[in-house]
Amino acid sequence: MSEVQLAEIASRLLMGSGGWAIVACSEAHVERVAQELLEEISFLVADDEGLSATDVQSVPMEADGSAFADALTRLRLPAVCVVRVSTESWKAVVEFIEASRGRFVGGPCVVLVMSDINVAVLAGSAPNLWSWIGARVWRHVLGAPGFNIADRLKSLRTETGKSDAEVIALAESGALSPDPVFAEWLALLGRGDLLGK
Repeated sequence: MSEVQLAEIASRLLMGSGGWAIVACSEAHVERVAQELLEEISFLVADDEGLSATDVQSVPMEADGSAFADALTRLRLPAVCVVRVSTESWKAVVEFIEASRGRFVGGPCVVLVMSDINVAVLAGSAPNLWSWIGARVWRHVLGAPGFNIADRLKSLRTETGKSDAEVIALAESGALSPDPVFAEWLALLGRGDLLGK
């Protein structure tokens, strides 16, 4: 499980097309990390034509999972849903998702924010769910070293399969997707002048 800043997690989630992910953090910070992730995603979608801030939501988690299921089925694509999973509710959440995950395939992007301990238990006790989500599990550490431009650019290149030169050429020709990830990329390269061409 790699340590990733929330800005990069938000970007990775928005670059994907739906699916599920987990953000692990210390138990004491689950609420804060979930809130900050919601804010980060909302900021990134502010200029996105496909999403609006109303598509970025926090969904309540009840012990039986029913409110969770109801809330998810009401979200329209391409919504992003952040779920705070507490120590009290995580087992019910996992059991519910494990039993009904087929209902959510092709649905909105769902992010479970839960403690490191609960993620470790999940990995060992719910192998089917883990195989479904395991590749999209990141750890966030509050107060970790700040944003590193070189690392972020490397991450963007890896995630998109594009080079800096390709992104610049697409922007110069007016063919670059309006995705906020590309706006971030151009800004990191010092080429914000190409935005909106």
